[in-house]
Amino acid sequence: MEKVTGQLTNKETVVELWGEEFERLSENPRVVFLENEIRVRLKAEVKLASGETTKVLTLREPTVGDLKATDAVKGDVTKSAALLASCADLPDAVVSKMPGSDFVLVNKVIGAFLSDGPETGES
Repeated sequence: MEKVTGQLTNKETVVELWGEEFERLSENPRVVFLENEIRVRLKAEVKLASGETTKVLTLREPTVGDLKATDAVKGDVTKSAALLASCADLPDAVVSKMPGSDFVLVNKVIGAFLSDGPETGES
């Protein structure tokens, strides 16, 4: 896949800017790290509310408001879909049509934002 202008390709730089939680994701060629955003290249195009289609989602870190909003829905998958829709500015209907493999990858990125890092065994 083609390199994006400003893409961080050095794993140490990704970890320095984004945190250790993103180290494994930096090895995935479909996850593109920039200095101030993360993009995920999808296998299938999604149609945006504007009518445009894209194969690249730009994700932002979830806010507390995003997390609180998931309390309004039931079911783990439904909560994940709602959070993804919010963090990628996508309509829920678009997320519902997303292939499972794309959904899982995007949720791994969102999960890394919410991780408090690897456990070291120390207390």
